[in-house]
Amino acid sequence: TSNKSTYVTISIIDGMGRIVLKQKRPVTSGSVNIPVSIQKLMKGSFTLVLDNGTNMYRQKFSKL
Repeated sequence: TSNKSTYVTISIIDGMGRIVLKQKRPVTSGSVNIPVSIQKLMKGSFTLVLDNGTNMYRQKFSKL
């Protein structure tokens, strides 16, 4: 296995479709945990988007 480093773009989109957080973080291959602070977000529904340039992952979540 390779420990090749790549980057992932993390975006959080609010219910109105606005990007409220966007970060580019380095990651290595394999299982990766990337902490993202949502402390400053208002309560509501959001979509988390992870994009490494090849694959995109979307997950909805709510902040209560």
